[in-house]
Amino acid sequence: MSSAPTRLCVTCKSELASSVNFCPSCGTPVTQTSSRFFRFQSRWFILFLIVSGVVGVFAGSIGLVASQLVLASWILLVMLRARLSPRSLVGSVPPRYNWWPIIFMAIGLIFYSLGAIAVLAYPIAKLDSELVTELIWESPSESRLSFLISGVVLAPLIEETIFRGLLFGRLTEKWGMIRGMIGSSLIFGLLHFDPIGAFVFGMVACVLYVKTRTLLVPMILHSLYNFLVLGWASLEQQPDIAFTSPDFWSQLVFEGLVFMLIGAPIVFGLMGRWWPAAGTKLPYETAKAIA
Repeated sequence: MSSAPTRLCVTCKSELASSVNFCPSCGTPVTQTSSRFFRFQSRWFILFLIVSGVVGVFAGSIGLVASQLVLASWILLVMLRARLSPRSLVGSVPPRYNWWPIIFMAIGLIFYSLGAIAVLAYPIAKLDSELVTELIWESPSESRLSFLISGVVLAPLIEETIFRGLLFGRLTEKWGMIRGMIGSSLIFGLLHFDPIGAFVFGMVACVLYVKTRTLLVPMILHSLYNFLVLGWASLEQQPDIAFTSPDFWSQLVFEGLVFMLIGAPIVFGLMGRWWPAAGTKLPYETAKAIA
């Protein structure tokens, strides 16, 4: 049975009946109301993000897992405070869903992101080549098991819930869907080692979330993408050529541009096919309306 999405007062956050013109608790006009996504302040995410970073630094070999768990606590806090429905937020995979485009998208994103890293590394290497060398080829302190658990299991679940489920929803309610995509993806990109590739990934994940009405599809794409990245990193070896050599960086940029040209048609072609039509509502609001 369908029902209208819950209206909330922006002043006191009380639930409002559909027949009232003013909030009975504080007197705010009904026209100044919003959905449940206005019940949480996204600025608190910054505090939890800082705590997550500190925990990650001091937790040693389990730093990645520990930092992800801190972010998971923020999700739980927001869900409880805003009384968001986990089922409506996550959704379910459409029946007989075709996963081949998701596999092609993951491969395209790998090529595009690796190429973007190489291109972005060039101007930074001009200032400090040793820094770029350490970031790209230095072995991490965390164990491979920790990387696998964090990258393939926890990160897809937690990051998709945060950036696509919560922040994207919050920013969409405030600024509109396109700006919400850009804003949440920009934050997602700036928090990653490869900001260009991560920003594009964030846009793809937002589009997929709206298209499929579920977070499960972006989560699976995220998991597959991270698994391929970890597989590539385990096979990659340091080149014999000196990092200070101009030939090395010229070759790196050239290969990066080639990789981006290979991945771009796949990534932007599929994203264009999945792009939401004007007036499309958030999956959460649609799910609540038909619940």
